[in-house]
Amino acid sequence: MMADSMQQPEPSVDGRGGENDAERSRIDGATVRHMLELATTWLERHVTVVNALNVFPVPDGDTGTNMHLTMRAAVEAVRRVADEGAGAVVRAAAQGAVLGARGNSGVILSQIVAGLSRGVGDTRSISSAEFARALAEGASNAYRAVTRPVEGTILTVARAAGDAAVECVTQARESVSTVLGAAMAGAHRAVQATPLQLPLLKQAGVVDAGGEGYRLILEGMGFALRGEALPALGEVSLPVAAVQMLPDDGTISPEDDPLAGEWGYCTQFVIVAHDGADLSVEKVRDDLQVLAESTMVVGGDGFVRIHGHTEDPGSLLTRAVQFGRVQRISIEDMDAQAERWRMAAGRVGGGTEVRSSGEPPDLDAPLADVA
Repeated sequence: MMADSMQQPEPSVDGRGGENDAERSRIDGATVRHMLELATTWLERHVTVVNALNVFPVPDGDTGTNMHLTMRAAVEAVRRVADEGAGAVVRAAAQGAVLGARGNSGVILSQIVAGLSRGVGDTRSISSAEFARALAEGASNAYRAVTRPVEGTILTVARAAGDAAVECVTQARESVSTVLGAAMAGAHRAVQATPLQLPLLKQAGVVDAGGEGYRLILEGMGFALRGEALPALGEVSLPVAAVQMLPDDGTISPEDDPLAGEWGYCTQFVIVAHDGADLSVEKVRDDLQVLAESTMVVGGDGFVRIHGHTEDPGSLLTRAVQFGRVQRISIEDMDAQAERWRMAAGRVGGGTEVRSSGEPPDLDAPLADVA
């Protein structure tokens, strides 16, 4: 079995905290910074586990790595900001995440953070209602960034978390920590359901890697709000779904293999606008998305980040040059990555047992507030 954390009980969503809960209904910039830092560290500790779940869209075992590097870029940007307002902190995190996004999952995550920033605005502190709306806007923004959204992925999990948070506020549960607790519970349920939405996950016997990564990010934020140190990791089962495993003898035909396929090159780069030029995300997206699969084109302040899977990276880069200066180019052979990952992962089989990572969480466990 792989090293993972003991599954943490989900926080309470019933609003039963201390009698001063209603008074502690906002979080400031310092708290947001701490939440992002602990979320990044918690995700980092689970990178190997999240990588092991990675079968969609390409089984190359890097989802955890890419999400962690994206979060780390966000935190590094936050640490360079002098303004302690919550809005400024989240805005810096969004800028850092978009510029430093890695891989398909990282770009989607960066758009969740960018949506959070849009939802928060320039406020000095964030109320429970603002936090809930920001989580929902993060999910919506990510959906808008993906050319062909697929359910059973991080998108689904982010939307479930945002919907649960908004519903919590609608029911007049006003503490920020309770809203986060609702989001964590919603994310957990959505992660467990991903194999029912994406057949490839069910066939491989895993939950979605990006969705699990996002759940871990929310969980790390929860530790920050509770004022707790991150717990030590234990030796537990890989967080997979209770679905049909591969054959006991480890054999599977190539046409039925969920990890088989030809993927081409993961091509990523940033286009920086020429001085004074107008760089339209929509125009770049319309022009480039026909040249690659899994295309995502997202914008920042004066730049556009592009991610795509293609057999011909040169054509994509040549087309991109017309829009501005092309920087931060990364081209990775996904076929080679997938083959290395298949060899390293060893495939489930030969009687190896893969179980769920824990019993259903305790929804009555309290989550403390930070004023």
